[in-house]
Amino acid sequence: MRVTLNALFAMEAVMNPMLAPTRSTGERHGEPPVRVLVAEPNPLLRDSIQDAFESAGLDVMTASDGGEAIDLARRLRFDVVLSDVQLPDLAGTDVARAVKAEADSPIVLLLSRWPPRPELVREAARAGAARVVSDPIVPSALARTVRRLADGEAA
Repeated sequence: MRVTLNALFAMEAVMNPMLAPTRSTGERHGEPPVRVLVAEPNPLLRDSIQDAFESAGLDVMTASDGGEAIDLARRLRFDVVLSDVQLPDLAGTDVARAVKAEADSPIVLLLSRWPPRPELVREAARAGAARVVSDPIVPSALARTVRRLADGEAA
């Protein structure tokens, strides 16, 4: 787990309020940045998504499998959970179901590297996922989608 720049900036901002982030670096009208959990087994895609999300001012944590994602989601509060549909240990729909079972459940998105079959979309909806995102996965565009969903807008 990497310490994000946003976390470091937040610690500095507590010590010096003049360093608090502006809207362009993640603050939403005086609210803290959007907190996102990314569960992705491919380290290159996971790092690419994390870098794009942090550049967009999102506060990101990552997991490489479903068990780790569920554990993090139970211990920490996230606004959005983004999970691959096929993790090494669990299906993304299982992660969505477990995360949505919590009282203060976040928005869940599932990533698919191929166009999703209609039955996957239906299963994802039943599991509580807001959307299935498929290729081409462009991390910067995905960051904008996450921010719009977290702000309560249709993406």
